[in-house]
Amino acid sequence: MSLSHVFKHRSILSCFVLAIALIAGGCSKDEPGPTGNQNPAGHTAPNPGSIYTFDGYNVDSAGTKLQGTDKHVIWTVAQNGLTYKGKTGVVKMIGDSKIGYFYHSPNGDLIGTLDASNSVISGIWITYPFGSRTAFNYPAIDTVVPAQGGTARIQIFGTVTYIGEEDIVVGSETIKAQKILDRMTQITDQTGIPTTTLQLENTLWYSPKVGYFVKQYTVMNTLFGTFGIRSRTVGNLTSYSRQ
Repeated sequence: MSLSHVFKHRSILSCFVLAIALIAGGCSKDEPGPTGNQNPAGHTAPNPGSIYTFDGYNVDSAGTKLQGTDKHVIWTVAQNGLTYKGKTGVVKMIGDSKIGYFYHSPNGDLIGTLDASNSVISGIWITYPFGSRTAFNYPAIDTVVPAQGGTARIQIFGTVTYIGEEDIVVGSETIKAQKILDRMTQITDQTGIPTTTLQLENTLWYSPKVGYFVKQYTVMNTLFGTFGIRSRTVGNLTSYSRQ
């Protein structure tokens, strides 16, 4: 992650926690799949043209909104029924200058990935265990990437756990949502720079009825050697149009 990201507001619901844009990545070609908009578990994926509008802001430790941190983000379903990186029935979403993909596994888990430059986890599928309710451990990532005329070693590990169900208010509608907690740690070692440790706790609420996430609460701790910064971000779905 670029260190400048610590000092500015995080993207709201940026395609599952993956969109925190952690160092290098690439793009892949989309291919229409044979499954249409019906995923293997029988859930109906949102159709192209579906729109999800989020408002977000930073808060302090008491949950009080910090002035000047507002952000408005719109995510749009661009395609569904895709074959992408070995998966079928995939939904492609575009928003906040990012591209994300997700699909449901046969057991009802939601599985997502990010197509982003500057991300070592771009294209890696992360499981959100809404169906299996079994904790998911991130694939082991330990890589060396170019950085400022030298190299940096990046290590990433994390776990996603299912928490339960909650009612979330979206506009005038009360929606039943499933809640998960995604804990991720990234350690960056670069010659001449203190070790940087980023610890992320991302709580996400997902609604099968809406077809996407409806709320996000993120706590991000970053240590530069012995100097630390903490930020807290709230993202709320304020309106949606599911096609």
